[in-house]
Amino acid sequence: MLKLLIVLTCSIQFSWGYQNFGPENFAEISISYFKARNVKSVTAIGCFNASDHFEVMKSFMENDFYIQLLPSFGSYFNVSGMKNSGVVIDARCEELLSSLIFHENINAFMLTHVYWLFLDESSTSPLTEANGEPTDLSQVQEKFDFLFRNVDVLPTTHVVVGVFTDDWNLFDSYKPCWPQKVKFVEISCANESLSLVENIRQGLWNVESKPKERRNLHHCFISSGTAITVPEHYKGMDDHTDTIHDLFAKANFPFIRALMYDLNFTLNLRQVDKGGWKTNGTFSGLMGEFQRRTIELGGMGMLMRSERMEVVDYTIVTLVIKTSFVFKQPPLSLVSNIFELPFSIGVWVSCVGFVMIYWVGLMLFRAITKTERFTPLDSLMYIVGTLCQQNLELFPKYEGAKILLFWVQLANFFIFTSYSASIVALLQSPSRSITSMADLASSPLKAGAQDVVYAWVYLNESKDPAVQSLFRKKIKPFGTKAFTEAEVGMKRVKDELYAYQAEVNAAYRLIMETFTPDDTCKVYELDAIKLPPFSVPVVKGSKYRELFKQRLIWQREVGIIRRFNLIWIAQKPTCEEGAAEFTSVGLKELRHSYYVMLVGFGIAFIILAFEFGWKKKKNRTQVGTAWVNTRSTKQKKNLKIC
Repeated sequence: MLKLLIVLTCSIQFSWGYQNFGPENFAEISISYFKARNVKSVTAIGCFNASDHFEVMKSFMENDFYIQLLPSFGSYFNVSGMKNSGVVIDARCEELLSSLIFHENINAFMLTHVYWLFLDESSTSPLTEANGEPTDLSQVQEKFDFLFRNVDVLPTTHVVVGVFTDDWNLFDSYKPCWPQKVKFVEISCANESLSLVENIRQGLWNVESKPKERRNLHHCFISSGTAITVPEHYKGMDDHTDTIHDLFAKANFPFIRALMYDLNFTLNLRQVDKGGWKTNGTFSGLMGEFQRRTIELGGMGMLMRSERMEVVDYTIVTLVIKTSFVFKQPPLSLVSNIFELPFSIGVWVSCVGFVMIYWVGLMLFRAITKTERFTPLDSLMYIVGTLCQQNLELFPKYEGAKILLFWVQLANFFIFTSYSASIVALLQSPSRSITSMADLASSPLKAGAQDVVYAWVYLNESKDPAVQSLFRKKIKPFGTKAFTEAEVGMKRVKDELYAYQAEVNAAYRLIMETFTPDDTCKVYELDAIKLPPFSVPVVKGSKYRELFKQRLIWQREVGIIRRFNLIWIAQKPTCEEGAAEFTSVGLKELRHSYYVMLVGFGIAFIILAFEFGWKKKKNRTQVGTAWVNTRSTKQKKNLKIC
């Protein structure tokens, strides 16, 4: 019995001695693993003595690595660079390992481009227990399951545990979420030694070629939040009857739900009343929840603003909402004098030349014949009257003069017909006078904006001088009254001269439902503010970000995002040819003719007053002359009598 006990003791001691690895084993497996990961910068932490440290550094440098050897996790430990980097740790050093695990910033170092390698050895014999179950790796797994209980060893991190028995065994280690245990997936290559780079690379490919299990979160609870800013209109995330209110929440929730089913997690959704803005360093609403780190995932799309990146990271763009000032172009007769538009300046000059030529012709006939009774003023009034289709009587004696008047009337007929046809067309035509924000700011149109939380912010922050001018003139003076529901604003666009800044989704939806085809053809848009895209946020530094991002990209690639965008986002209504309706002519359209009438009346009365004055003066002169003549005659008679 004593001999048997000695033999067993020696064999156990031999087994333990064989399981121990030295600096050469440490360097060999580390170099092979990091080469397989294409890592060039490595931080090594171990409890070797000075000579062993020198051997480890020499081995790394001979293989073209940038190596940093640290005795502990102090202020010099930093692996947060942008390039791939590796960290290899001798897990046999209990104090060293504890200082890492309880390091205050340990989770900040668990990044997707940092590759962690923990090297340990089995503390038990590779023999089997009485029930035949192997026990050489179980204690190592229990050890690391305990060590990683508060560490974000999540599916997007790269943590490998190496266990040395007869040879190296590598295990890809992760846990779906905090409460669950660490899963160990063996990295193997057809029972080949993992000391060779190609074998490790093949083993990693074998593990990573089956990502479905790694992205299975096993019903973990993921805290999430969404903002419903208009609860009185809210009837659920699947309410397709209202695609105007809280669109950024409803249109993005299908992606979150698809993500939940895809990754097999449970969504713990909470609701707040607004997205959140920064005030005095503190965020409100949903952003405040992220700042307090009470939620992990945003259950909606949020505007990508720079100050929000202090508390969240964004995944991918899921929704782009365009905003524009929507209005109907004012009638051409409202912004221009349509009575001068039918002809160009050249044609108007030609008409004046035409009148002068024929007037001079009639004067020549009068001068040559010396018997024509019409005066120069009569002939001028006749030509202008026929040009305006007025029947003025002028009867020359000679046939040549009559032929000349005939051609005057014929030419005036063609001119008047062309002018009348153009006037009719112009009265029915919308203008294109407003083509920029500067034109809109100086136009007679009133303006307002949709009552959404970001409207005032982005209009007030705009750097465009024309937008600022319009905002100060037509929106800001009215305060909150200028911000109305989309239904109210678009009704004013339809019935009034009104420009409404709205999400085009809401505007298009209401145009299709309430506008006539003729009104649809008159609608015009001007971009005033450009909203940043909407993206699904995660809490700052979330280890799920890459996983969520990859699966959302997959949703875009297979068309899920496009499908729901087509469901929730209204497309621009088309203007149907021939849908224009007849527009009646009102007082506004004829105002310039009234101006001409008033000017004509004024000129006529001024001339009449002048004529009365002239006649009165002439009569007074004639009476005075007659009195002088009478008195002279009487004086002459008196002289003769004397």
